[in-house]
Amino acid sequence: MQKDLIAARIRMEKIFSFIRHMVFEEVGSRIRPGSLKNLMDLLFMVFEEIGYHFEILSSTYIEMYYEMVISEIKMADISPQDRVLVIGCGSIPSTSIIIALETDARIVALDNDPRAVARANRYVKKHGLDGKIMVQYGDGSGYPVEDFDVIFVSYGVKQQLRLLKYLSENIDRDTRIVFRIPEDDVIKEDFLSKLFLVKNVVKTRVFGPLCSCLMVKKED
Repeated sequence: MQKDLIAARIRMEKIFSFIRHMVFEEVGSRIRPGSLKNLMDLLFMVFEEIGYHFEILSSTYIEMYYEMVISEIKMADISPQDRVLVIGCGSIPSTSIIIALETDARIVALDNDPRAVARANRYVKKHGLDGKIMVQYGDGSGYPVEDFDVIFVSYGVKQQLRLLKYLSENIDRDTRIVFRIPEDDVIKEDFLSKLFLVKNVVKTRVFGPLCSCLMVKKED
């Protein structure tokens, strides 16, 4: 029985990995960043929609994020003393889970989709992480952010520019922001330089040509 479960997991991981490679690396690398963002957002939602219902897939989905999130944790120097906000957590709050497991930081996972919040809450409780992760419903552009040490802005967040402007006006000068952005999205990079000082960048190919920018509030 155990061998059958292991074999089934390996098969599902291979299938999920193949789909991820085709969708995010092959297709994602060929589209103009930003021009088809809605399509890519939809694909993320489909992955989560399927993965949420099957433990074997949800765990594989989380593992897909590990390399990227570990790089972000190191870049932002996240410690157990930090309070972290993840904006756009989705039904499977992968980023929040990995941060919680790797750093013991206190985390608020935020999403403006009530169904995603309900599912994320169930997932966190099911895996015994409700003591480390608080899942809440809300729009990042109106959420109180002053007390957070690190803020993650997920790629799938809608109206990113409006959110970034809000953050630039409301965060503390020591707050670190980790913003996921397509590698050559020049429009947002120009916009970012007006609001933030970009301290570092790490790249990943797991979900196509994506960068994670470490930013702090720009001095007046």
